[in-house]
Amino acid sequence: MFADTSTTPVEVRPISPWVRVRRRGPLLIPSSESASPGIYGVDLTLGCGHFCRWCHVREAPAPMGRGRLLYDPRLAERLVDRLDSLAETPRAVCLSPRSDPFPPSREIVRVAEEVINVLLEREIPVIVMTRGRIPRRLIESLAARSHLVRFAIGLSTLNRSISETLEPGAATPRARLRNVKRVLQAGLTCELRLEPLIPDWTDTRENLIPVFAALRELGVRELITHYLFLHPAMQEPFQAAIEPLGWKERLDDLYRGGPVFTLGSAGATKHLPLEARRTRLARVVAWAAEQGLSIRTGTAQNPDLSSHPHKRILAQTQTTTAETANRATRHSTVRHPPRRGTWKAASIGCDLASSRASHERRGREAETPAHSTG
Repeated sequence: MFADTSTTPVEVRPISPWVRVRRRGPLLIPSSESASPGIYGVDLTLGCGHFCRWCHVREAPAPMGRGRLLYDPRLAERLVDRLDSLAETPRAVCLSPRSDPFPPSREIVRVAEEVINVLLEREIPVIVMTRGRIPRRLIESLAARSHLVRFAIGLSTLNRSISETLEPGAATPRARLRNVKRVLQAGLTCELRLEPLIPDWTDTRENLIPVFAALRELGVRELITHYLFLHPAMQEPFQAAIEPLGWKERLDDLYRGGPVFTLGSAGATKHLPLEARRTRLARVVAWAAEQGLSIRTGTAQNPDLSSHPHKRILAQTQTTTAETANRATRHSTVRHPPRRGTWKAASIGCDLASSRASHERRGREAETPAHSTG
């Protein structure tokens, strides 16, 4: 996505991982799902500032140096030019399939707000995926355009120690709950992503019941969940996080014999064995039901569930065939990306496009004068 990572950085702060560059290469990455034409993703950065140990999206590659994260402070301006060049207006745009629009950086958050405003000024539906702290002012400003905006907020624990171990740069769990509360109070749609579920760590009753209870109190009724998949790019940071806990051997045992699936351009990813996933998902579904919540999962990460003869878990979890925005991709470094430069789009994107059409219809109906039947 950033075609030239050798670009000379500008105004690099010595203690900051953020490096300013002029963005080159494609800004809008199309969805790889044929059922979702016209849906694009925009990544504000190369690398993600949350440094989640379980995620395969890492920092910028050499020659920028390990731990560096690239961004273009004038991304919104360049997006305007790119949108003007398109033959058709996008049906929806996702921020951000392979990073996070709200990392712990005021500068990146500013860029995120500018990009969102550019899209909404053109009546383009926006999907915002985040584990960061969403500015209150932004949520309040989006309330008037609720039909064009949907948030997808990731959360897997309320335990701050677990969160800091797994997601050291993300907002605290309580801050994310405040995000959910403010988004819902503003009348915006909010999708909860209970992921990743890590077997015997974040998928335990002790961990999940407090999460379910807190979300129920906020008015949430449905969650989407997936189990952790293993990818070579996250092996080193994830093992470094869990090794002091003596959990590495346990993880190896749990995933031994599990299937390998191809997830977008992430390539081969290893998953829990089928029966383990079915059993564990059913248990999570039951615990959520105790709190009045429903759980669904997707077939992108569970293709063997959809083809397995025992489909009870599919009925229980209301499995959907579309993902909100699968992060199983990499940043493209070519100006005209091949198929691998795409990303998995979402039913959420289709829903937003439908929501916009519905809103426009209601507006036309409201403008139509009533006829007397007298």
